[in-house]
Amino acid sequence: MPPLLVSILSPRRYSTPPASFLQTTDLPPPAPTDPHGSLPFKLNLAATVLVPAIVPFTLAFILPTNHKLIAKKDEFASLSQKSTRAKAGMPGGWEDIDVEGGETVHALIDRWAMLNLARAVLVAGGAFCTVLAALC
Repeated sequence: MPPLLVSILSPRRYSTPPASFLQTTDLPPPAPTDPHGSLPFKLNLAATVLVPAIVPFTLAFILPTNHKLIAKKDEFASLSQKSTRAKAGMPGGWEDIDVEGGETVHALIDRWAMLNLARAVLVAGGAFCTVLAALC
C-alpha cells in the first residue's frame, strides 16, 4: 500500500474523533431569545445537529472502511512475503494463497473518499446554517 495511504490511516485514528467532536463546541446553540418557530432558531438547531453528526457517521461508515483498507494492506504485505517464498521455492508460497471475493483497494479508496466528502458536506451544511442564522 502506498506510504501516503498508510500515513493517512494510521496516525490520526486516535486523535481525529475527539478533535471532530471538539469542533462542535464552536457552534452557537439556538439563542434562547429567538422564538422557537423563527428561522434563526431552526437554522442554529440544524447546525447543532449537523456538525456533531460527523462523529457517529465516522464510526458507522468510515471506520469499517478504514479497517478493510488496513486489512488489505496486511494482505498485500503477506502476498509480498509469499512472492519471496515462491521465488525461493519455499513452502507457504503462491500455492497457499486464499483467494476471496473481496473488494478491490481501488473500490475501497473510492468509497473512503466519497464518505469523507459526505462528512465534509455535513460540516459545511452546519456552517452554512450558522452563517445564515447570523445574517437573519
